[in-house]
Amino acid sequence: MLPALLRAGVTAVFCYNDMIAVGVLMACRELGVRVPEQLSVVGYDDVEIAGYVTPPLTTIHQPKLRLGELAMQMLLELLEGRSVQSQLLPNEFVLRASTAPPGAAAQG
Repeated sequence: MLPALLRAGVTAVFCYNDMIAVGVLMACRELGVRVPEQLSVVGYDDVEIAGYVTPPLTTIHQPKLRLGELAMQMLLELLEGRSVQSQLLPNEFVLRASTAPPGAAAQG
């Protein structure tokens, strides 16, 4: 699948979580696809392993502790018969070595 994506001109993949992104990094290594020179890989979650894989994974950090706190608070409110409101939590882009601008390898 990755070779077909590269042939189609894909320069980056955004994975719905970091573990899938780590799997993409592993597949790239097995297939000889250079990250980020040929393909940029971005995950979502910022799990601890994201900073330790090779190359370190660019990801979106979500505040997991705060997410859990709010979920518990909302659950307790629902159990008490009260209504709850949707919450939007801030996230943060964590730039690491698994991404590069498109065509960066050709320029360097």
